[in-house]
Amino acid sequence: MRNRIRHNGQLTDEALELPRAAAKGFRVEIDSSGETLIDGSCSLKEYDEARVSVICGGRKVILTGDGLSIAEFTPDRFVVSGLITGVELE
Repeated sequence: MRNRIRHNGQLTDEALELPRAAAKGFRVEIDSSGETLIDGSCSLKEYDEARVSVICGGRKVILTGDGLSIAEFTPDRFVVSGLITGVELE
């Protein structure tokens, strides 16, 4: 689906393609398989088996739980495995 966007005062039907890092937003998704996805540009601040802390879009995201490990870490995707017992946003 194409979005109508305004460019130089005129509406166009062109899709707006931006790199994910440009959006500065993030999304946290916890699934029943024991993986938690943080989708967006993040930097790792703290990590051990009970707590993982990252900075995403200017906010601190803290995951607490048991047996936490980093399954994947790329510039715009962060996956933590283990039992999540809490999520905090600061």
